Amino acid sequence: MFTMFVNKKIVGLSMLALMGGNVLATVSTVSADETSQKSDTTVTYRSNNDIPDPDNPDNPEYVISTPGNITFTDDHKEYDRSVHMYKPDGKEDYDGDKKANISVKSSNGFQLKNVKDEKDTVSYKLIDLSKTPAVALTGTSENDLGQLSKTANDIKLRYQLTGQAKSAGVYQDTVTYTVSSATGK
Repeated sequence: MFTMFVNKKIVGLSMLALMGGNVLATVSTVSADETSQKSDTTVTYRSNNDIPDPDNPDNPEYVISTPGNITFTDDHKEYDRSVHMYKPDGKEDYDGDKKANISVKSSNGFQLKNVKDEKDTVSYKLIDLSKTPAVALTGTSENDLGQLSKTANDIKLRYQLTGQAKSAGVYQDTVTYTVSSATGK
């Protein structure tokens, strides 16, 4: 979903950093004469959504990572993202034999609609950069992005704001990625 709100993930990360500062303040009170122990905490942030292997969603052999929330502003009108095939841990590229077909559709035909007045729209493009030449996706039906596998594991996309708001407000659209098995069980 596209919005012009402040990204709540950033706010959450800031709150986490503040809480982490409190932990550091507590640790720093240990005097040099005392014995101490340390514990590392890994803090990560992924702005993607993962779709598990449709043949075996409870114990997937792979996940397809799709873009998370995109927030356009007057200063940030373009975002490059990708759809990628990973091992279930989401960190390493998939190296198995399965294949997945990927498609995407927009609820509003790649138009951001004002939530208070749906007739007030702002246009944007979702461009498939993996095709030569690059292709702007259209309409409200499924757009085929291609097939992912261990040898072709990434589809590059660009979200590009092309219109301008006529009035202040929140404009949004929902983009839905669909993953279907190209191998079967």
